[in-house]
Amino acid sequence: MRIDPFVATTAAAGTVAAVLVVALVIAVLHVRGLRRALTRSRDRYRHAARRDPLTGVATRAALRDRLEGLDGSDGYAVVVVDLDAFAAVNERYGEVVGDGVLAEVARRIARLAGPSDVVGRLDGDAFAVVRPGRPAESDLARWVEAVVVAVRAPVVLTDGTRLSVAATAGRARATAGMRPLAVVRAAEQNLIAGRRSRAALDRALDARMPRVPAQAGPPTVELLVVGRRR
Repeated sequence: MRIDPFVATTAAAGTVAAVLVVALVIAVLHVRGLRRALTRSRDRYRHAARRDPLTGVATRAALRDRLEGLDGSDGYAVVVVDLDAFAAVNERYGEVVGDGVLAEVARRIARLAGPSDVVGRLDGDAFAVVRPGRPAESDLARWVEAVVVAVRAPVVLTDGTRLSVAATAGRARATAGMRPLAVVRAAEQNLIAGRRSRAALDRALDARMPRVPAQAGPPTVELLVVGRRR
């Protein structure tokens, strides 16, 4: 049977058109898939950039963004927690143990944080908490003390060693017109003042207390580090 050339040409054109449509649909779907994958990758990158890889809390940049989004007139407080002489932990037990202690300290602070608080790592062994709102000074002081007590609780290593790390905290409350960086600096200055006061008190107590000879203890070690890392 002879096929009309016009019909054959029309059928061929239709087939080509259908193939092109299918190819176009596949290309569009592929491009959409690439865009979704790119968006997911970008979101993961942004999330990773805002989370400290060691401790899982917010990075310094994320803390800054949170502070810049707050208004001093709305009220918020910044609490800075710094471990005392943490270098001694790395020197005695190694950086792997030190990293584990930092991660545990971050978890303890985060467990005490409120739902609207942002816990972040400033650097090294220093952490900060941004607390929105206007809590009473007494309530804020009690919360800060609870954080310090939680941080000082012994960490038990895999070999049974009990390791305790002391911490010092400073806090500052924002007022109307106060820039976020000024609030952080005020908290850090209060931390330094608190550390100096405690060091002076420790020296006074040491001068009054008689020396007690060291005695042999159990194989587990409890290390209480004091002082400031240099």
